[in-house]
Amino acid sequence: MLSTVAQSLPDAVVVAPVRVSIKVPDRPLEVALESILERHGFGLGGEPDGFDCELVTSPGGATGKGPAVLLVDPTPVRAQIALGAVDAGLVAAAVAWERIDDVPFVLDGVARSLSMVSASVSLAARLLPGFSRRQHELLALLSGEHVKHTSICSALVCSPTTLKREVRHLRERLGLASHHELPAYARALGYSPCLSAGEIALLHSDAKPKCAQPLPGSPEAPR
Repeated sequence: MLSTVAQSLPDAVVVAPVRVSIKVPDRPLEVALESILERHGFGLGGEPDGFDCELVTSPGGATGKGPAVLLVDPTPVRAQIALGAVDAGLVAAAVAWERIDDVPFVLDGVARSLSMVSASVSLAARLLPGFSRRQHELLALLSGEHVKHTSICSALVCSPTTLKREVRHLRERLGLASHHELPAYARALGYSPCLSAGEIALLHSDAKPKCAQPLPGSPEAPR
């Protein structure tokens, strides 16, 4: 579900209300988030949506550069996508789902043009090995259920021999005993066949937030 949050700020800060799009994975979490935001005086609107980690910018933003907050499942893959999005300026903040109480603070940060990342997202991203773009693509394809090698060859535009060699190199690099372990490994890291080319590009960017500020109360926050 997609909840759209609007906050009116003083004219000295912005001329129009700041609108921030927030993705949440399910209705119970959306209800909890709405309750938190309402307690902090935010006005709420809504529209349906599906995929939980699609990058979303402000509704009606023709330039696509509107401020946004990304709520993310802090698996290594999703966390790295979130950090890459913050670093590329696609979103103003990245918050793990379990830290939705921090969202009102983050929205205030958006008004001040601050980049913020929850500590759990930052920590998870560090657990992702430094794969090449091709390896990210391969792991995303392997993460599907009952995927046939012919479909992977078609997606990667390679021969079965080339695919077998690439799978072997990936397995050896990860220290896995069998290539049969790769799908479960990929899913545990957060890979999905639904990853878009843009998300994979963010994975391969090796992006680290240049000026991201940790959320208050996190291990990374200044004392």
